[in-house]
Amino acid sequence: MIRAVVLGTGMYMPERIMMNDEIAKLVDTNDEWIQERTGIKQRHIAADGELTSDLGVKAGKQALANAGVAPESIDLVVLATTSADETMPSTATKIQHQLGITHGAAFDVNAACSGFVYAMATANSFILSGMAKRVLDLRPRRTATDGLSSIAITTSVCTISLLAFSSGISFTRGSRI
Repeated sequence: MIRAVVLGTGMYMPERIMMNDEIAKLVDTNDEWIQERTGIKQRHIAADGELTSDLGVKAGKQALANAGVAPESIDLVVLATTSADETMPSTATKIQHQLGITHGAAFDVNAACSGFVYAMATANSFILSGMAKRVLDLRPRRTATDGLSSIAITTSVCTISLLAFSSGISFTRGSRI
């Protein structure tokens, strides 16, 4: 019987840190209000021109190194995000190319907070079905004041105080049990 196991993980957070006091300059709130309701003191913000694919590539390199596998051995790249670089081509294919993954499929799954669950379930399904042996499962997000401004209400303290930039990733493969 085959089961999916996580072999390696990677992460990346942009250098710029936005404190709650900066959020308070954008909307009617303060540091105490945000911390009291969310526990958040700071968030990482992508640099101008830093795309979701950039976040994913940086985390992907870490995950592959952590797992000790070559990019050429990956069968599938699954990316869960609501902040793709553009509609087409998919951000997953950009990451696939930049990481040197030379074969297999790559696609985006449009999912926000639940993206971790959707991407892992998708990776697991491909492995259990035998359609893939090694899957790179990505969850990079560009959010906050510019990344999701076209779809999120960034003038609302309830929205803007929660948003940040990050990239988490795992490398999953099938294993006999």
